[in-house]
Amino acid sequence: MTLPTVAITFDAGDRARALVQARLDGAATPVWLVTLDDQARAAALRTATAILTRDTGRELRPHEPDLIGHVRLVQFMTAGIDHIPLSRLPAGIPIAGNGGAFAEGMAEHALAMILAAAKRLFIEH
Repeated sequence: MTLPTVAITFDAGDRARALVQARLDGAATPVWLVTLDDQARAAALRTATAILTRDTGRELRPHEPDLIGHVRLVQFMTAGIDHIPLSRLPAGIPIAGNGGAFAEGMAEHALAMILAAAKRLFIEH
């Protein structure tokens, strides 16, 4: 039985690789694209079941989105994906993100900025 393949577009170092390997725990095979030559990279993308990425606009080469039309999931690791050119990805691919991952911290910051503006801290400083 062949395991599903997860093509990972970024390099987070040895520690992250070990963590991903441990979390997949034999359920899928991780393939780190940054370690592959052009031919192996293209082959990995053609056969990947899922893509794990931070930013496909930066981490995939211009011709590579055409190679992933068959994937079952593109999972983004970033909290927001508004800046990512999703229109470059093939239509119909399920996309998952971590929207709201930092919502509580951002809400606190926004409230602090509102209070600072109300107190005229910048002007009165």
